Amino acid sequence: MKRNRVLKGLALVAATSLLGGLAACSSSSGGDEGTAENPVTITFWDNNGGPDRTPLYQDIISKFEAQNPAIKVDYVGIPASDAATKYQTAVAGGSTPDVGIVVGWMASSLAAQSALTPLDDMLSSSDLNGHIAEDALTAAHGSSFDHKLYILPMTATPDTIWYRQDQFKAAGVSPPDTWADFYTAAKTLTNSGAGQYGFAMRGGAGSVNQLVPVAYSCSAISSFFDADDKTTLSDPKVASCLQQFADIYNVDTSQADVSYAYQDMITAFDSGKAAMVQHNLGSAANHVKAFGEGVAVAAPMPAATSSGARTLVAPTPEGPAVFSGSKHPDPAWKFTQFLLSHDINSQWNQTTNQIPGNSDSRADAWVAGNQPISVSIDALGDKANTIVTSPLYLPDWNSILTDMAQEWQAVLLKQTTAQQFASDWADKVNTAEAEYQTQFGGK
Repeated sequence: MKRNRVLKGLALVAATSLLGGLAACSSSSGGDEGTAENPVTITFWDNNGGPDRTPLYQDIISKFEAQNPAIKVDYVGIPASDAATKYQTAVAGGSTPDVGIVVGWMASSLAAQSALTPLDDMLSSSDLNGHIAEDALTAAHGSSFDHKLYILPMTATPDTIWYRQDQFKAAGVSPPDTWADFYTAAKTLTNSGAGQYGFAMRGGAGSVNQLVPVAYSCSAISSFFDADDKTTLSDPKVASCLQQFADIYNVDTSQADVSYAYQDMITAFDSGKAAMVQHNLGSAANHVKAFGEGVAVAAPMPAATSSGARTLVAPTPEGPAVFSGSKHPDPAWKFTQFLLSHDINSQWNQTTNQIPGNSDSRADAWVAGNQPISVSIDALGDKANTIVTSPLYLPDWNSILTDMAQEWQAVLLKQTTAQQFASDWADKVNTAEAEYQTQFGGK
C-alpha cells in the first residue's frame, strides 16, 4: 500500500548525490557541544521571512539563546515564493541549514532525497511526546513519501467557510453547518439586482486547491485513495458535489467569480458584496479590518448531512525540520523542540492567528477567545469527524491542481461537466500515483 512504501530508487540516488555534499552543513562550529564561552552556531531558515515573521522569530530565538547559552542561532529569512527553490538548491549544493521551516508539500521531496532527519524516534523520547495534537501529526505523516515524521507540525490553517453573521441573522437563515444550509443561505442572501451575492467563489488561480475540501466534505468519502491505490476523485458522488457547487456560479455568485483569485474573492467578501467565502484562517485579519470583531465568523467545511459528522481534509502541515547534513544535530533538535514547546508555539500561533500544533497551546485562553481558531480546533479534534489526507507527497500534486484550473472554469461556464472534470482530474492523479510507485516504490 502507498502509505507504507519505501522509495528505494530515490533513496539510492540521494545517497550517492548527497553523501559528500551534505556533510558540509552551514553551521560554523565543529563538534556538537558548546559552552557559554564558545557556543556552537546552528543555522535556521525561515521559509516566510518578512516584516511579520522575522521579528517574531528573532524574539523566539532570543528566548532560546537565553535558556541555552551554549547554542547560537543564525536566522536566515527567505521570501515564501523562493523557499522551495532555495531548499532544493541547498540540497544540491550541500549547503542546507541545520533547521528549516518546511511546508508539507515540500517535505516529501526533501525527505526522499535523504535531506531530512526522521523525527519519529526522537519525538518518542522527547518531553513533547504526547503534547502534539493527533490531527497535526496525522497531517505531517501524510505529507511524506514513507509516512515517517520529517517535520514537527507547529501550525495549520484548515479551509473554512467565512460568513457574515449579521446578514444571516437579519435574513433568518441558518449558519452553513451542512451543505444544504450552505446552498439555502447562498440563495437567500443573493440579490443580484443590488449586486449582492450569497457566495464569493474562487474560479481563477488556486481554485482547484479549494475544491479538494469541497469534494470530500460534501461527498463524505473517507479516503483520498481506495484499496487499489486509485483516487476516489472518480467516485460519482464527487462529480455530483462539484456539479452542485458549480451550478451556483453566476446565480448565487457574481459573473466575475469565474476569474477570481485569492485577493478578488476576499475583496468581494470584505466589501460586503458577498455573504460567504471559502478560505482559511489566513484571511481573518482582513475580515476584522473590514467589519470589526465578531461580524465575519468562521464555520468548518459543511457536513454532508444533518448528522453532524464532518469529513475534513487535513490542513497542510508546516513546521521545523532537522536537516540530515547538520554538524550539530543535538542543538538542532533542541531548537526544533523549543519551537513546539507550549509557550513558544502558543506565542507563534497567537501572533500569526493560526492553529497551534502543541495540544497544550490549544487549551490556552487566547484560543478559547478566538472564534475562528476555536471552532476549527474543535472540528479537527472531534472523534465523530473523518480526516482525509490529500497526496501532498506526489511531486506532481501542485502542478495537477494548477493544470486543472482552466478546466474548472470550463465547468463554471457550462462548456464541460463536473463529471468530465472529475474524471480528468482522477486520471492525472492516478497517473502520477502509478508513476511515483513504479519509479520509487518497487512496483
